[in-house]
Amino acid sequence: MHTHLHVYTCTMCICVHVCICRGRMKESEVVKKTSREIASDAQFAGELNRVLSAGNLQIRRRLKKIATSSKGDGDEEKSDEKDDEKKQKLALESFYNENCVGMVEIYDDKSPEHVFKKEAKNVKGLSSKLMSRLTREVGAMMNGLPPGIFLRVDSKRMDVMRAMIIGPQGSPYTNGVFFFDIYMPSTYPSVSPKCKIITTGRGSFRFNANLYTNGKVCLSILGTWSGPGWEPRYSTLTQVLLSIQAMILGVEEPIANEPGWEYEVGSKRSKNYNGILQWGTMKWAMLHYLQNGAPQGFDDIVKAHFWNKRDELLKKQIPEWKAAAESAGDSGKGPYYEENKISGTVNDTVKLLTESLKKLKPPNLQEEDDEDDDEDESDQDDF
Repeated sequence: MHTHLHVYTCTMCICVHVCICRGRMKESEVVKKTSREIASDAQFAGELNRVLSAGNLQIRRRLKKIATSSKGDGDEEKSDEKDDEKKQKLALESFYNENCVGMVEIYDDKSPEHVFKKEAKNVKGLSSKLMSRLTREVGAMMNGLPPGIFLRVDSKRMDVMRAMIIGPQGSPYTNGVFFFDIYMPSTYPSVSPKCKIITTGRGSFRFNANLYTNGKVCLSILGTWSGPGWEPRYSTLTQVLLSIQAMILGVEEPIANEPGWEYEVGSKRSKNYNGILQWGTMKWAMLHYLQNGAPQGFDDIVKAHFWNKRDELLKKQIPEWKAAAESAGDSGKGPYYEENKISGTVNDTVKLLTESLKKLKPPNLQEEDDEDDDEDESDQDDF
């Protein structure tokens, strides 16, 4: 059976001529539907939208909205809101992808000064071997990094870098932004990169057993922890960043990372420890950068991230974390009492963070043109 739809339009209605062919038999009928009648038949609207020609642009737009709902014209506003949300999400994803890697001034920047600047200063010029390897790696990363990872490379010295990792969902670091200074030694890739965390509450807060207040990052791939180490032929900086994201910042109960505390997983003590880490994330991985700005080259990304997560933070995450932190207290709840203390009050941190989030302005993202994609020419066969 073959069905052909012919469309004629006028101001008040849409007239559709349907030809149904069954072998040698033909039946023809003309169906007229007003916009409101079409609204009660989402399936009809969906099929009609599929076969309309590119010349009927306004009708296609109208029917696209109708096809998504069977409740009538009253849902058009909701449909528009969903479309806007989808466009915003796509624009944000595009913005993230286009800005996942960038070249900025890091070596001479003093806010903050790069952790490895003195070491890098002793190296005069980069070898062709090192430049070749860095060019390949950075070029590959420019094609896309895993979601939540961003890298900035010094515009004059490719061996000096800084990375930002967004705390994964489900961990006590969720939606926080954590910064790491990176230096590629002159003998790289024969040796691993050097990496230190700089989100430490000015050296006062320890976020994880593998993240020291002095910046040390404990990972076997960096040679700072036991286990499979750096493999010059296969290991890359991307693997280092992924390891930090998944094995450190992605752990739901970080108390498990501390030798001798593994048995506490699932316990009240682990829950309280998470509450302290959640306060630290709100204080030092959110509020600090909202109030003081992010390091060079990351400010737009940070503002876009917090704007995108603002409703989630204000309505759900912050209230839940506030309760968890207040329940946790700040003494004897984790492996590092002196480095896991809640300074001030939880309420002060939450109040300031809430105010900072509410002051955020929408990011200036380049939106796609408000035009439908061109229909495939093969659709013309439906007429």
